[in-house]
Amino acid sequence: MLKLASLWFVLIMMAAPAYALPCGMHREAGSALPYSAGEELSYHMRVGGVSAGRAHLKIGSLERTPYGVGYPIRADLETNAYAAFATDLAGKFLSLLDPRSQESRFYRSKLNQPKGSISDRAVRNGGVIRFEHAKGKRRKEGTLRGALIDPVQLIYGMRDLQFKQGQKVCLRMYAYSGLNRLRGTVVGKETIATAVGNVETWRIDLFLKRDASSYKVRMWVGKESSRPLWRAELIHPKGVLRVDLDRHILGKKRIVRL
Repeated sequence: MLKLASLWFVLIMMAAPAYALPCGMHREAGSALPYSAGEELSYHMRVGGVSAGRAHLKIGSLERTPYGVGYPIRADLETNAYAAFATDLAGKFLSLLDPRSQESRFYRSKLNQPKGSISDRAVRNGGVIRFEHAKGKRRKEGTLRGALIDPVQLIYGMRDLQFKQGQKVCLRMYAYSGLNRLRGTVVGKETIATAVGNVETWRIDLFLKRDASSYKVRMWVGKESSRPLWRAELIHPKGVLRVDLDRHILGKKRIVRL
């Protein structure tokens, strides 16, 4: 359950040619990000073709907060027992996007399930992440060194890649008191069928490493200027969780790179 909750967002490798650029998050160099304040994304989740839940994300306006200035991104997730492979799940996520570094300044999540809740909180201060994690009555807090890229911010960060076939992608994503390694490749261009017809996308294949486990994630990012995440798949031993975009409201206020 815990894994699915964070991974659907990623929700997000295959062999890359020898000429690929160095591994990292190679971003575009335009004056504005591909997404805007006010943008909304709604997704339909399926497992084996069976409806399994929904997710909704929205970018708010620029705010001054105790954690710094940023754009709040809120996400709501609800799955049924089929998607969770075990139980119903509802979750709320908040990520404060720093337009300068395109990392999170602050991250908070809470997942509710019949057996209890799971909460996560992380704050970035320079190169240090301070976190608090709770699962039922068990609590853990501490510090980590690195960039604060959380499951919500990951979706938006992948939309801003400098897309080139064979481009390698490497990062560490924060979730549940740890930094989880993601490595992958921009496989190439691919046309997929969506709720609005066929669309041209860039396909990215990723491997998520968490403890002793490894999970494969595929992402399809649109080639249009707003570059929405049209589809994501999590390859899980118990089935394939697929997430498809079925509603996209464009934002009205551009987010400028600082």
